[in-house]
Amino acid sequence: MSDIAIRMDGLILLAVLALSAAIYGLIALLAWATALARPAMAARPRRIARSSALMGLGTLFGFAALFTFWATGSPVHHGPNWLDQMAWLWLVMFGAGCWRLTRL
Repeated sequence: MSDIAIRMDGLILLAVLALSAAIYGLIALLAWATALARPAMAARPRRIARSSALMGLGTLFGFAALFTFWATGSPVHHGPNWLDQMAWLWLVMFGAGCWRLTRL
């Protein structure tokens, strides 16, 4: 049972990162489509699309870095799954990013 627990460490954080990158990408696509549909009022949707795309790229970079760290056979840590606890931190950062996008 302990082998399964060791291999599952970090999956929750990877799932949160993948989901937030997908949401940022969806927001960027919708804002870009809005900018194309209304060229006269396209400045605001373009800023939203650009900011969301950059946030999504940052999330994908974090996802790739974490996955690389996780897949290279990082040392075994005993105790609570500290890597999964970082999902709460990322959710707070994701919420701040979404708040920032609404302020644009």
